[in-house]
Amino acid sequence: MTSPPTTYSRWTRRSLSYLPVHREGQLIGYLWASAEHHAAGFERQLATAGDDLDCLLVWERRLDEAARRGLAPRDAVQEWIGAPEDAVAGTVPPGTRLGSAPSLAELWERLNPDGPPLGEGPLVQDGTYPDGTPADRRDGWGPLHSVPPQTSSTEEEHDERSR
Repeated sequence: MTSPPTTYSRWTRRSLSYLPVHREGQLIGYLWASAEHHAAGFERQLATAGDDLDCLLVWERRLDEAARRGLAPRDAVQEWIGAPEDAVAGTVPPGTRLGSAPSLAELWERLNPDGPPLGEGPLVQDGTYPDGTPADRRDGWGPLHSVPPQTSSTEEEHDERSR
C-alpha cells in the first residue's frame, strides 16, 4: 500500500477553484486547488508581486503542511479564508468565495493578462500526458489512433510493374 502524497502537484491542466490573496488591500495572487486531482498552488500577480518570491515560498510551505496533514487540495485552500493577514503572504479576506477556472493557464491569463504566458509545466500532469493518455497504463491506454500501414517497397514495385 502506498502512503498518501506529502505535497501537492503545482500543475494541472484540469478545472480548478481559486481564492484571491491580498496584502495591504492589494491583490498579490491566487491560491488555487484542482477540482479533481492532488494539485494546489499559488500564482503571483506579476504587476504587484512579480519580484516577490517570499510570498510564493510561504504559500508553498503552507500547502506542503496541509498535504502532510492529509487535507484535500480544496480544503487546504479554503482553510485560509479569513485567517489573519501575514506581512509576507497576505490574506484571503473573510467571506471570500471560491472562484472557478477551466485550467491553470486560464487562471494565469486572468491574473496576468499583459504578462508572459504560463509555461506548459511537466509533460505528465493530473496523471496523464497532454493527449489524455494515462501515465500509469493500469488506468488505460488513452486515445488510440489508427495509422494506415505503410506499403513496403517490394509491394510498390510490384504494383508499378503490373500496370
